[in-house]
Amino acid sequence: MGFLRQDGQIESTNETIVGFNDNLAPSQANYETNVAHLADDLNALRSAVSYLKDIQAGNWYDAQTAPSALEAGSLRGVDGLNDAVHLLEKKRFLRKELSLVDVSVPASQNYVILGAGELPPTAAYETGAVGLGTVAAAHGGTFGDHSLDEIAGGTAISPKNLVQVVDGATRDPILSADSKVYGLLHAETAGSGTATDATPNRLQVSFVRINAAGDDLEACPVADIENQSVNLCFARRVRFEDLTEQDMMSDAVVDVPAGATVTRQVAYNNQGVTPVELSASAHLDLATGVSWHLRDNLDAELFSITEGSGSGATSAVFSSDVDLLDIQSVDTHIRNDLRVAIDSARPIRIGQSLGRIETEGGSMELLSANELFFDDVNAAGSGWSIGAGIKLSETSAEWDDFEAAFGEVSLLDAIVQAKSGSVKTVVYATVTGGNYAASTDLNGPTTYGNLDTDLPSYASVGFSPDTVEYYMNGERLVTGVDVVAGTASGDIQLNKQVKGTGSRPDVIQAIVWGE
Repeated sequence: MGFLRQDGQIESTNETIVGFNDNLAPSQANYETNVAHLADDLNALRSAVSYLKDIQAGNWYDAQTAPSALEAGSLRGVDGLNDAVHLLEKKRFLRKELSLVDVSVPASQNYVILGAGELPPTAAYETGAVGLGTVAAAHGGTFGDHSLDEIAGGTAISPKNLVQVVDGATRDPILSADSKVYGLLHAETAGSGTATDATPNRLQVSFVRINAAGDDLEACPVADIENQSVNLCFARRVRFEDLTEQDMMSDAVVDVPAGATVTRQVAYNNQGVTPVELSASAHLDLATGVSWHLRDNLDAELFSITEGSGSGATSAVFSSDVDLLDIQSVDTHIRNDLRVAIDSARPIRIGQSLGRIETEGGSMELLSANELFFDDVNAAGSGWSIGAGIKLSETSAEWDDFEAAFGEVSLLDAIVQAKSGSVKTVVYATVTGGNYAASTDLNGPTTYGNLDTDLPSYASVGFSPDTVEYYMNGERLVTGVDVVAGTASGDIQLNKQVKGTGSRPDVIQAIVWGE
């Protein structure tokens, strides 16, 4: 009898009567009790491998599929999986551990060295980056002096050795210049150790606050923390596998118990610069006659609302203490009339009568920093080419010309003057009844009868070269020199003798403008 050759005489499972199988359900019967020969054992092993790989969703020989949920992942063998699980188990987290022991801050100090009964709940401390225990920074100066040494965290105001501080009696935050007081935990000796109340393993808390710029921590003034009794909440570095179910809950250190006083100052300080995001409407109801005010840092009124429902006089007041009210809305709608400069001698009201701007006292001025135009809806249908409308004036010279022509008068007066100046009355009168000496009153039949026609009156326009002209026998006489006003309206006197006899008596022509 010869020896069997496994490589040539034992057939593949695919060639046996049992055949190939890699999806037997896991059970003692399938994998052990009912196994009759080697082919069954091999099929059971294949099925077990397939079950461990993908719960027999595919074939036992299929390649691994790289994970892709959320982001692309890597294929891992048993060693890689072992490393990944180890890193997950040993991942470091900071856990907050509150001590309910009251710690008294000594007078004239803004730090406290922790006594035996005041140490953190976990006495093991660590000043390094990965060691387990209560997180403390190595004191870089003289232990027992205030220190700002930190183990850097996510920001300059959230170092890893930050200690939360609350009032030991009320559990309220303690404030310094409207900022919350925190602490920095420092170890007397660098490295890992177990805290005690004796050198060299002591711990101390240096009290701090956020600076005015909000970008760093600064020492809390002694006067704001000395002699106070406080509770402390420390940061402890633990592994992921050490977390408890309560570690996923929000911190309760700053929760205020029933009966403690809650102020808006505390709420605003806790909120900091984080916006309050509302997902529903918010209401602030004011009692009758009560006011709500917003003021600046010097208490000057910026904005106030006074409730006046009892008299129907609720008002929103933008105070005169404001130097600049800058409204940058795309459209500003005022539903009813608007009053401006109400405390002045000439307040202006807009819209009390629809479409009207009016003063409630005194005169009104329209003053343009450049040129002033007048326009209305009818301009669009006309041939007027200047898009801005009719201009009040083009140059300073036009104002001078207006003054020279009409005086410093109203537009209506100037229009009347211009209209009156266009009316021209012309009369020709012949001297009759004899010759007359200079300075004799001359006029027609209605008065003196030394002219055959009454001269026109100049009563309404005045006696001046601009309003009246006189000619004798075609020669222009100088008004006010050669001819002057007589004793009655329309009468004149000449500074020369006039002839009313013979075949060619003198003829006087009178022209009056605007009468």
